[in-house]
Amino acid sequence: LFFLFLSVSAFAQQTFYLKDKTTENPVAYASIYNEIGTFKINSESDGSFVIPEDLNTETFIIESIGYEIIQTSLETSVVYMNDKSETLEEMIIIPRLGTKEVKVGISTKNKHYGFMVFSEQNVKSSTYFGNKYTIDFDKFLFIKEINLKTQSKVNNAKFAIRIYDVNENGEPGQLLHDEPIYGIAKKGKTITNINLENLKLQLTSNDFFVFFEPLFINENHYTEKK
Repeated sequence: LFFLFLSVSAFAQQTFYLKDKTTENPVAYASIYNEIGTFKINSESDGSFVIPEDLNTETFIIESIGYEIIQTSLETSVVYMNDKSETLEEMIIIPRLGTKEVKVGISTKNKHYGFMVFSEQNVKSSTYFGNKYTIDFDKFLFIKEINLKTQSKVNNAKFAIRIYDVNENGEPGQLLHDEPIYGIAKKGKTITNINLENLKLQLTSNDFFVFFEPLFINENHYTEKK
């Protein structure tokens, strides 16, 4: 997966703050975008975000994993977010005895493709056909880490990923995690590793979606030299 971190042009703007309604803690790196999709920004680590004054009258959608989606016209400087009442289905923790690891993707000396490392229980076999792996396993398959080929113009640039299962139509289905997943990319072209072992993301098939989301925050801004 390739990406660049883009800067947001500076205009006359107003600052807003996102907070957890229960704890009053800031909600960091939430996505804020207008209904017509012409503007997007992310909240900073302190929950702040800025909106150009010429957009203040528009309706915005605010979303962050673990919170209910908000649709608001930003009439106040502080916006509160509610925890989602629904949670992911309960996961049964399985003792990881006799586990094996399988890589999906290719990493060679000259070429690097995005790949995932699975930490598995009772794996029977793994077969690679062209650009697709088919994995024959019993019931329990966990994602250990995800490695992405990244390209950034700033050092330690933050980004987010989301992992979904696949529904019966072959489309993204349920989000597999109830907390945000962030990665940090070094400057230039490199392989960025995101360790997911502690999340215990369990799969029940060999198909899933990984979505990359750039974060439009001050830490990721850069200025082109002419």
